[in-house]
Amino acid sequence: MISGALFRLISSFSYFIVAVSPLPWWYTSIGGVINVYDSPFFVNVYYMEQNLSYTLVYPINLLLISLRLAEVFTSIIYLFSSVEGIVKGKISDTPLFAFYVSLFYLLNLILFSVIDYFMIGKLIAPVGAFKENISLSRIPFLNLNGDISAEITNYPLPMFYVTLASGLFSLVTTIISNDERKITRR
Repeated sequence: MISGALFRLISSFSYFIVAVSPLPWWYTSIGGVINVYDSPFFVNVYYMEQNLSYTLVYPINLLLISLRLAEVFTSIIYLFSSVEGIVKGKISDTPLFAFYVSLFYLLNLILFSVIDYFMIGKLIAPVGAFKENISLSRIPFLNLNGDISAEITNYPLPMFYVTLASGLFSLVTTIISNDERKITRR
């Protein structure tokens, strides 16, 4: 029972680290003109090397900062609950926010592949760092004619991998906690 409690404490602490970390999780660039560094808690958008985060995307960032504050407070509650679980021998819940958000970012890769397929006509499965030159002579849904060429770069940053590891660890901890609950009910 102590191993499950220790797993929950580690999981709660890793969730706290994910919630307070100001580092971006993902990088996307379109032709080097538009660069986006994002996480679920803040978005940095650079257009021609000018930061638009405090102008154009400021309202979005206010909402994301409030989400960060809510997740920090939630992570603190999970930490106290885990410590209480170790001291009193109770089985506490495990935070799964990092797991669900990691899945959301993995969907980014799938969405990018689908968009790439419809734009250039080939299906690409981006894994890790992804760069693709997209050259279009005509974009039917915008009624544009002419040559458009841009290199699109899309890849996860190290903080994404930390979050993914934290989320997977939380999922394993949840499975262990559910097994512990079944054993204690008998």
